Amino acid sequence: IVLRVLQIMMSLLPTSFSAIAELTTSCSRLQMFLQQQDQLIEAQPEPTVGAGEVILKEAIFERSSVRAVTQARGSFSLGPVNLTLNAGDLCIVCGPVGSGKSTLVLGLLGELTALSGHVSCGGRKALSGQE
Repeated sequence: IVLRVLQIMMSLLPTSFSAIAELTTSCSRLQMFLQQQDQLIEAQPEPTVGAGEVILKEAIFERSSVRAVTQARGSFSLGPVNLTLNAGDLCIVCGPVGSGKSTLVLGLLGELTALSGHVSCGGRKALSGQE
């Protein structure tokens, strides 16, 4: 019985290490977010866009990562971006690692606010992650 208990404990050990690593990353991201200064964002009138339409005008997005802050490299800035998509258009975003693909998508979803410029997305939005 003792060996069976040890076997079960040893099988859970790799999963525990993985969970601890994810917890550490999440805690450092949460700490960085809570230490940021509050920003006052001026409300701008949004132009009317139809369902499925996307308009970016001179939009600049900034995203700071935990890695960038800890290595004192600053933050990543994308833009200015100009983009107009009509309902039903197919748009493929591709590029090398670190080129701003995820930053662009997060900006379109409203998860990142534009530092300047204008972002309008008509209709409902959703994201299905790749993990």
